[in-house]
Amino acid sequence: MTENGQPQMTPMERYSGLLLNWTCIFGVILRVVIGFIGVFVLTDLFGLSHWGYPDYAILMVAPLFVLGYCMSRFARSNLVRQKKGPPI
Repeated sequence: MTENGQPQMTPMERYSGLLLNWTCIFGVILRVVIGFIGVFVLTDLFGLSHWGYPDYAILMVAPLFVLGYCMSRFARSNLVRQKKGPPI
């Protein structure tokens, strides 16, 4: 027990918490980068610019954005579960 009454974390719990934090950060960064690329793809698709993206590029951008969202959502839910601890 620590001085505030919380049980001390094992090294495996610390390691999994660190991995979950990095997964959450990577998911957010992936969404930001894919969001910027998505803006370029959409402007090219609607004819507002000529970046040279093919018409099917939006079909590759959308699943990557969803993947980033799912990664960060999964990591956040597991981090909250890990901080709450097992039910008493």
